[in-house]
Amino acid sequence: MKKLRKLEGVKDDNTIPEGSKEANRMKTHHISFEEYKKWIENLESAGLIN
Repeated sequence: MKKLRKLEGVKDDNTIPEGSKEANRMKTHHISFEEYKKWIENLESAGLIN
C-alpha cells in the first residue's frame, strides 16, 4: 500500500462564494488508510461512534 506524504499546510476549499448565506469553510486532509483506520478505532473506543 502506498503511503501518502504529510502535507505541510491545508488550504480552505472555497466551493461557495465568500459572503453567501451558505458560506461554510471546509478543509481537506489527506491521510493514509492506516491513519484513518486508527482514527476510527479511537472514536469507537471513546464511544463517539458505533
